[in-house]
Amino acid sequence: LFPGKHKLMKLKSILPALAAGAVVVAAATLPLSAALGAEKGQQPSTKLAKPLHEAQEDLKAKKWSEAIAKLKEADGTSGKTPYDQHVINDFLSFAYINTQNYAEAAKALESELDDGFTSEQEKPQKVRAIAEMNYQLKNYDKVIEFGNRALKSNPDDDRMRTLLGQAYYLKGDFKGTEKFEDTAIDSEVKAGQT
Repeated sequence: LFPGKHKLMKLKSILPALAAGAVVVAAATLPLSAALGAEKGQQPSTKLAKPLHEAQEDLKAKKWSEAIAKLKEADGTSGKTPYDQHVINDFLSFAYINTQNYAEAAKALESELDDGFTSEQEKPQKVRAIAEMNYQLKNYDKVIEFGNRALKSNPDDDRMRTLLGQAYYLKGDFKGTEKFEDTAIDSEVKAGQT
């Protein structure tokens, strides 16, 4: 019964799009975070304004390794403000996604989620990206954690439901798989779907 030919075919069709989707999410959210900080009157500290601006210029020029090096140096600076850390994580997630270093990208995105500077509108996209990257990394516990969180904000996300069902199965949690799939089927039936 699990994972089922239909589920495997569906999963195979979405896997190539996951990396591209994560890059699009990060690219779309990068300017939003900077705008959010400006709206709240937030600016990087004087100490880090120049290195963060230089890193941002490297990101715009697609000089990923240079940006990462500058951001790591900024991250090691003492006396960072919480907003400095947010900008560092935001820029690092973008750079790591573009270098396909999904482990570090997911870590940086996760640090941003509840730091007080990520808007509620941005959170669902970032949660989904974290789940997708962790799926590629075969970190199924994180897929389950963030996949469930993503489904709370968008219960109709078929792609996330597929990813989450596969994560339970591939983790070897067959009772969890059955419970998750039964719940998904019940909600589809209640919604009048076949």
